[in-house]
Amino acid sequence: MSSVYLSENISQQYSRLSYQWTILGSYARCLRFQNVLCTAEVCDMLQHSRLEILVFVRIISEHEVNGVCLLLSCHAKTLLSLEFIHCQLYPAVMDKVCTSLCQPGSQNYKIQSISIKSSPISESWFSTVDRSSTSLSSALKSNTSLNSLTVLNLKGNNLQEGDMEDVCKILAKMSSLISLDISDNPITDEGIRYLIPFLELALQRGNPLRRLRAENCDLSSFGVTKLLDCLASINKPLDMLSIADNHLGSSVAATLVKFLGSHVRELNVEDIGLGPIGFQILEEALPRKVKLFHINISKNRGGIGTAHFISRLILQAPNLVSVDAGSNLLPPESLEVICNALKQTTCNLTRLDLMGNLQLSSDIFPAVFEFKKRGKPILLVPLQQGSCAPYDADP
Repeated sequence: MSSVYLSENISQQYSRLSYQWTILGSYARCLRFQNVLCTAEVCDMLQHSRLEILVFVRIISEHEVNGVCLLLSCHAKTLLSLEFIHCQLYPAVMDKVCTSLCQPGSQNYKIQSISIKSSPISESWFSTVDRSSTSLSSALKSNTSLNSLTVLNLKGNNLQEGDMEDVCKILAKMSSLISLDISDNPITDEGIRYLIPFLELALQRGNPLRRLRAENCDLSSFGVTKLLDCLASINKPLDMLSIADNHLGSSVAATLVKFLGSHVRELNVEDIGLGPIGFQILEEALPRKVKLFHINISKNRGGIGTAHFISRLILQAPNLVSVDAGSNLLPPESLEVICNALKQTTCNLTRLDLMGNLQLSSDIFPAVFEFKKRGKPILLVPLQQGSCAPYDADP
């Protein structure tokens, strides 16, 4: 490249992207497109590439939608992952996208991941797909379409409680689904009520669904309790669950601790309002053997109760690798409680994050540096008291 650009007799064609793409385009597998790049000219330039991952940002106008559809039609047979970010996805747009993806007679349809982030799917499109949307209706009936999907991300699309009934009908067609993210949608407990039968049926049938994120969904302790009861009663429960940023309170702790006795490997309960009472319940009822690898209990204002729960968890979760417990109002004596637990076991713990607790510091308890894994400190604490910005729970 440098020899081309340093030449005095450089031809104008060498400076064009289209020329460089003829040389390098066959190696490209992932491209991210801003709206202005979704044109027929760009599509022609990419037609001989074998793109596997496409990301579209701020697709709004009809001209941009047409460019997206051209790109999807051209690469439908090689595409593995599709993502929309901050796009206007009206029903007509979604139908065009589905038509472009589902090529007639194609036996090579193998898309595995669809992510729609902060892109409201308006006008109740989910409720009409089986009735008026012929392109998606045919896709749902095809054995080579949604069956290949393993990841579905619907984060931040303003889905309402009523939308979840229609979403679950579509989810039932995704027999290979492993990961589902419905975070940042105000679906409330009513939306979770629609999701529970799908989860029961999918997991009992041996479907591979293993990861569920329902963060910031306006859920209450009642809805989450129903969800946890459902998951704990199934022989093949989830490996990963996140219910962070839902104000649940301490009343959910009794059901949560039962769920900890299942096969769950990763749990995120950040900022759900457990408080001291919630952590006390978790500590006292914690099963003798917990299979957790990672847990996030940050921003729950648990005080010394958080430290006692962590110490019990260290002793009863032999596979535990990391714990996030920042911003929990831990008092100085918490470090001694946790360190005493670390002395009693040879665990796999590599990281215990206690940042954001203003009363903790390595200055007042230097023994934290005694605990290391692979030469690195296990405990992450502020260097000095008050050296971290305080966590503000107010909106």
